[in-house]
Amino acid sequence: MRVTTWSFANEPYIKVCDTEKVSQNSNVKNMNSKRSDDIRNAMWNVCDLCCNLRGLGWNWSKGVHIPRPMFKVESRLAFAALCLVRFLLYTTALSAVDLFTKGYAPEGSDGWSIFDPSLPPRLRYLRSSILTIVAGFAVWMMVELMYQLLAVIFTLLFRQHPSQWPPLFDRPWFATSLSRFWARCWHQIVREWLVAIGSRPLEPFLGSHAPIGAFVLSAIFHHIGVRGMDRGGDILGVGGYFVMHGVGVALERLFKRLTGRRVGGFGGWLWMWTWQIIWGSPLVDAMARKGVIARSEFFFESWNPAVFILNTLQWIWETRTQQTVI
Repeated sequence: MRVTTWSFANEPYIKVCDTEKVSQNSNVKNMNSKRSDDIRNAMWNVCDLCCNLRGLGWNWSKGVHIPRPMFKVESRLAFAALCLVRFLLYTTALSAVDLFTKGYAPEGSDGWSIFDPSLPPRLRYLRSSILTIVAGFAVWMMVELMYQLLAVIFTLLFRQHPSQWPPLFDRPWFATSLSRFWARCWHQIVREWLVAIGSRPLEPFLGSHAPIGAFVLSAIFHHIGVRGMDRGGDILGVGGYFVMHGVGVALERLFKRLTGRRVGGFGGWLWMWTWQIIWGSPLVDAMARKGVIARSEFFFESWNPAVFILNTLQWIWETRTQQTVI
């Protein structure tokens, strides 16, 4: 899909700034850079174009929201150390979430539903909502820890500048609308080809509602990902989540057209979370029934960081208890 996007680009892809001078506003500044025919520079540019999913430092990144970093670090070594600490924190937190979700799985079961029929409706849907929210945070942490690890590798081994690794997310849990969630708060690493292949071809026919094409394409993309795990697919559960978010964004645009106001504020925040839980629950349920939660490949009990911490705390507690008794 990326190659298709490159093939039908409206203008050539040009580096608009040197890698050492990438700034927070590089996606909107059209700085002139020295174009070189040197084969070494050309190969580095090819590598950067393939790996640079948000187009930082390139002319095709216009319109991509780049969150501001909490700490501005210029030193590569200091930045790599900070990213390594974040990687360890995200890994530990994800391992704890992994233990939490596995605790809901029936003993000996590979696949199970988050909707427990033995519970009354209120408790059943409260339980499924909690698991859906936790699963959403697990996805965020999983993507973040991989991003932090790659930042360490590329800044130390490939001499990239810290400004080439700005934050990937912009506090999605505080999004006050679905449009803001997907356009600014969630990661933008697949935005380029979702827009180019999913939305742009539909603009002559659907106008302002063309973005629903990007959500349909995202549904297909994620459905293929689930089938790639050799556990079968669930187009309604997995694909439906993304399609219905396209419908939700369309409803927000309709609301603006009818009222003249954007969805936002506390009401928009409640709306965003309600829509996430309603359509996220079938998605998480599909993944749980396929055994993704019960047979998680992220961690094994022998090297799960959360298990190690809990065992260490238990050992300290038992040691102190024995000393007190003596």
